[in-house]
Amino acid sequence: MPIFKRNYCFLNYLIMLISFCIPLVSCTTKKEQTQEPIIMMRHDFVIRATDYPVQKAFLEYPVYRGPQNKNILERINYHIGPESVLGRTVDELTKDFQDGLVPFIKARGEIVYFTRSFLQVQWTIDTMGAYQNTSTSMVLVELENGIPHGPESMFEDDLAMARFVSDRIIPSVEKQLKAVYQQHPEVEPVLTELGIPLPYGPDDLFNLHVADNGIYFIYTFKFPHSYASVQPEPVSVFIPWVELKPFTYEGSILWRIYQN
Repeated sequence: MPIFKRNYCFLNYLIMLISFCIPLVSCTTKKEQTQEPIIMMRHDFVIRATDYPVQKAFLEYPVYRGPQNKNILERINYHIGPESVLGRTVDELTKDFQDGLVPFIKARGEIVYFTRSFLQVQWTIDTMGAYQNTSTSMVLVELENGIPHGPESMFEDDLAMARFVSDRIIPSVEKQLKAVYQQHPEVEPVLTELGIPLPYGPDDLFNLHVADNGIYFIYTFKFPHSYASVQPEPVSVFIPWVELKPFTYEGSILWRIYQN
């Protein structure tokens, strides 16, 4: 083969290779850039109380540092941070621990959904009184204006949505509960008398996790503290956007998330 023809073929191959690689590099760069506005803050506290099995507590949460103006950034970080979720600033929590109080053992905010328009953080808080207890809460914030959103801005009829989710999630809840009663039959009469499992209702819609193609709805058992040691892990059920669409409305937060 003549030299110029071999060079021509090689040049074509090189152009094809470069054309293929450029999109890959761009995607990787964009993905890394979406993580840059988020930093994690951690604070450790000494537990002065002598009747606790641990000597330290910690607080960990994300801080958003995006392109928005100062007021909006403050609003976003207020809603996803400890002041809104725990009702205390870091300075106030520090003083609480110094005074011998133990508001929590672990409190952690974790990002579960992050796009250009929305940020959702799941908080998990471990406390200890007579019994150890774990609670979770979700915060979904619109990044354009720093406004938090709950079910009221997602679904047209919260009661209808809750009934739909209940039909999907309660069978798994009952299965989990049955396993508990098999291992601990002594707790069944008391928990049954207390109405466990509690029905899934509109208030439970606040405990949801937005995903790319739908929503994870989460059921927490809410056992009395004295039975927390046998309480099962929360149950979740995924419902895709196509099934959620009839329960939302045009212009709602969910509509905007999944239409983009």
